[in-house]
Amino acid sequence: MAETDAAPDGGEEDASAGEEASVGDKKSSRGVKRGTEAGRLDEQLLPYVKEVTVLARANEFEADEDRELFVDNVWRELKMRKAEQLVRLITHKDGSAAVESLLPLSSPKQLYRVCRGLKGAMARVIFNPYGSHVLEALFGFVPRLVNASMEELTKKNDDEDDGEEGEEQEEDTSALESLEKMFQATCDELAGGWMEIMMDARGSHVLRAILRALSGLEPKDKPQPEAGDSAGGGKFGKGRQKQTHGEMRPANWKRHPVPRSFGERLGAISTELSAEENAAELSEMSLNSAAAPVLQMLLLAVRNKAELVEGIARALLRSTGERAVPDKAWVLKMAQDECGSHMMEALVEVLPGAQVDGLADAFRGSYVQLSRQRTANHVVQRLLERVQGPPQVRLVLQELSGHIAELLQWNRPGVVRSLADMLARTGEGQAEFVKAICKALNLSAPQDHTRLVPALLLLQHVPEDYAAVPGAVSGLIGSLLLQTLIKYEEQHMTPVLKSFAAISPEYLVRIACDNSGSRALEAFYASATMPLKAKTKVTERLVQFVAKVAADRCGSHVIENAYRAANVDKKKALVEALAKEYKTLQKTHFGAMVCKKCRVDQFVAGSENWQATEERAVKSRDLFAEIIADAPSKGGKHGAGADGKGKRGVEGKGKMVPEQGRKKAEEEEEEDEEEERKRKQRKQEKAAESKAKQICGSSLDDTVSALTGGKEKVEKKRRKGDSVADAKIEGIFASSGSKRKASG
Repeated sequence: MAETDAAPDGGEEDASAGEEASVGDKKSSRGVKRGTEAGRLDEQLLPYVKEVTVLARANEFEADEDRELFVDNVWRELKMRKAEQLVRLITHKDGSAAVESLLPLSSPKQLYRVCRGLKGAMARVIFNPYGSHVLEALFGFVPRLVNASMEELTKKNDDEDDGEEGEEQEEDTSALESLEKMFQATCDELAGGWMEIMMDARGSHVLRAILRALSGLEPKDKPQPEAGDSAGGGKFGKGRQKQTHGEMRPANWKRHPVPRSFGERLGAISTELSAEENAAELSEMSLNSAAAPVLQMLLLAVRNKAELVEGIARALLRSTGERAVPDKAWVLKMAQDECGSHMMEALVEVLPGAQVDGLADAFRGSYVQLSRQRTANHVVQRLLERVQGPPQVRLVLQELSGHIAELLQWNRPGVVRSLADMLARTGEGQAEFVKAICKALNLSAPQDHTRLVPALLLLQHVPEDYAAVPGAVSGLIGSLLLQTLIKYEEQHMTPVLKSFAAISPEYLVRIACDNSGSRALEAFYASATMPLKAKTKVTERLVQFVAKVAADRCGSHVIENAYRAANVDKKKALVEALAKEYKTLQKTHFGAMVCKKCRVDQFVAGSENWQATEERAVKSRDLFAEIIADAPSKGGKHGAGADGKGKRGVEGKGKMVPEQGRKKAEEEEEEDEEEERKRKQRKQEKAAESKAKQICGSSLDDTVSALTGGKEKVEKKRRKGDSVADAKIEGIFASSGSKRKASG
């Protein structure tokens, strides 16, 4: 509503007095939806409010003290400590922009005052086109403020106003309630109106913020709203918004600790929405552009509570019976709807494994149709990421394996890649898929298998003289697909091995220096199922152009992976080639990095010392692996752990078995960080051991003694090399509980 049509101040006073009207009251006495009335500000105050917005968004204060002084002055001038003035301010177009811009700059105490001032005014603000944005931004601070002490939220500053306002504050201090109870009271005020709020374009954003606050969720890429990101003119009145599922994926969020009462409140909201009497209405909301994102956020918030997830899933999928069998006609409609497909993606990611397999059965006979559809193909991809039951895996493979060519023609390579990932994870149907992908690329004949890798990288058929064709040599999806096939069991990827063996050195260099192609070669060297002989042959061809590849931004990583995957003899051949171009490579950034990681300078100083160091490092690492019961065979038949000659990655886990439960993205990131930490630790151990004259001497004896619970003391005076080695070993076995002191 325009500002000129706003009710006079007296009318707003009356509305505040009659606050017992709930959110469910659809219309006010004037026939306008309650909460949509715009606030009214003094005309003389508007220029000041607009200037505050500009300064707050710019946030160009020289010192923190200047920023704090600015915010305090604004609070004083706008009289934001008074609840009615605050409500009038945030329901005004310019006033709400000013308040929202001030929130990121405000102290915890000031944010607490805003929360307290809005208590009891939710019905007036949540549907307001301007005030709803302030609520959304304010609730984003709750997870961080809820654990703050009351002293921090209520302490009186030296420069606070005295007089009437100060006295009023002092009188209320003894009766102040915690932010936890205050936020619960806000939820109580909105209880019973969740359905109406979800269906409202403005209220749905506030409800999503409430769910984030109750669960402690916060985006990883945007920890807190910045001043420059506050609500601008373009944010108001956006109308229908484009729905995206990417921001709702669990990997994009982190959790703050919140009180237990918040979790209980979240459970109560979830139970109320998924109640049997609301199930039909809730499932229809999954197709609504305003309500669907709220339901996605609700699933994300309760994803660790299986009972709540199952209850919501039963309502959304219209499941029946004890086994919660989804309604097939409804889930197909939902998957093909623009909003429903995003809802289905979010649901698939949090469902228990048994229900995922049940949903896969509901799609029986429709996988090709859904994969072709613009929105439903994303649902199929998410489903293939979770399916783990062998019957369901074979069902999907049977329906899609004969249509890979059509999927590529329809520009659905993501479905093909997800299918390949599913087979790599479960170990099912790998040979059948390799044959199907060869057929789709018109390379079924054995003599044509030599062109499979170039064709996979481009995801298209390539002629016999493909090496002479200029242009790109790979694409993103093609590279990812090849990286997946490289993880298959050795007996199932014969065409891939044959193709790698037939690639010319010149074309191999083009792949190594390509953004996506280099990633495929890195995965090739890191694969636990790829034979060492195949890796050696590719390295021998790269050595012919080692200077060009090592100096390249992408190729340098390929050389480093080739070095890690090689045995000592092949490492020597690679380092010899690098040593011939040592001076040239040292002049380039990436070439110098390769020389450092491959220890070319040490080789140039003396090849005998370099080789002895490499052999000792391999021997030492194998001994350490035996001591900590980390058998080398865990690296797979051809993994780096098999001979201690390379980095053992995530692939190096031997034969692939069906996934037991859903792997969280956060856990995968932690595993990657742990692998990187171990790699650096092994590198430090190599440097320490190169200075020691004996590898299996007293240092190793002490380590074994510590592991077996021996109480013998370490000799006080050791050679310098042994002292450093002992320190490294102590770091590895710190968890054993034996603490030793080594002095050199």
